[in-house]
Amino acid sequence: MSGTIRSGTYFQECIGYCVRRFHGDRSAYAFILAYAAFSVWLLRALGRPDLSTLDNYLMQGFSLFLLVLPVMLVIFETLSIYFRIGFRRPGIYRRVFSPRHVAHALSGTVLLMAMMLFMGSFTSIKNVLPIIGGGFPFDKALADFDRWLHMGNQPFKLLYSVIGSPAVLSFLQWNYTVMWFMLSFGALFFVVVSPRAAAIRARYLGLFMFVWVFCGNLLAGLLLSAGPVYYRHVTGDDERFAALRAFVDSMTGPESPSIYQNYLWNLYENGMSGLGSGISAFPSVHVGLMTLNVLFFGGLSKVHAVIGALYLMIIMASSVLLGWHYAIDGYVSALVVTAAYLFVTQFVPRFSARWGAEALQSLPQVVNAGK
Repeated sequence: MSGTIRSGTYFQECIGYCVRRFHGDRSAYAFILAYAAFSVWLLRALGRPDLSTLDNYLMQGFSLFLLVLPVMLVIFETLSIYFRIGFRRPGIYRRVFSPRHVAHALSGTVLLMAMMLFMGSFTSIKNVLPIIGGGFPFDKALADFDRWLHMGNQPFKLLYSVIGSPAVLSFLQWNYTVMWFMLSFGALFFVVVSPRAAAIRARYLGLFMFVWVFCGNLLAGLLLSAGPVYYRHVTGDDERFAALRAFVDSMTGPESPSIYQNYLWNLYENGMSGLGSGISAFPSVHVGLMTLNVLFFGGLSKVHAVIGALYLMIIMASSVLLGWHYAIDGYVSALVVTAAYLFVTQFVPRFSARWGAEALQSLPQVVNAGK
């Protein structure tokens, strides 16, 4: 009888925590639904509903957030417990499977599925930006500004003179596609489902969406450009980035940038949509998201901050060296995201909590309870 009562109480607490969590996320759900509705309306207004990618992302989200990342979270939490407290500490398993932890995981997973609707909406809007802007009119201006900013030099050539090793270039290819994706969406998954990040959850999620919407849709639409690797296609100038194009085409392997670059251009030329489709260079969402993660996770310690800053510079350099972006694309992204982070941290009181504050306050109680 007592076991039944305890089970009933456990599930009641889980439900209670889930309800509070969903209530706390109501603004995020409302924005995602409004953003999705706007994307559907925009594509229909332009007569291109076929460029929607909502179904693509919902299917991918199921395998990523319901299968792959939960396994990664369990492994991470297990290792974290081992190194911080140890498996033999009394009460630690009750903490891991407490109603609060379970509710965070469940409500967070539902929110992440909603984020796939958000990502599909972002890509759908990105697909029609060239229709709205009449192509890519700003590549020449951005390339000219890049050369002026670097004292008459092309940033690609400056970087290649320093980073010319085939082994380094092979790593940069893999890192820019695979590792960046794992870190960016792994960080999102951890912040949304883990109670340890509860204090920064709303701020991180809001700024995460800000990077995609403000940088990836709004600013991209205002200064629409395709990027150096597509420069000849959108300007008719075959010479300016011929050396860069030849360099990128010479790269081999499954993560070769030319594979994905050709995939994107073929979709654009044929007026089709697909997973990750849409072309825009300014500003760099790759750099913007990594800047966001450095600002948040760099607050853990100086070591995290230094490692994060170095990694951000690698991503920024890779975006230029692999032909995706002009250097200014990354500079602007980093500045815009940093400014947005500082603004909400300083002037929005409910977004000023430090990383892990809630989790750190609850830890002594759990440890003492197990003594």
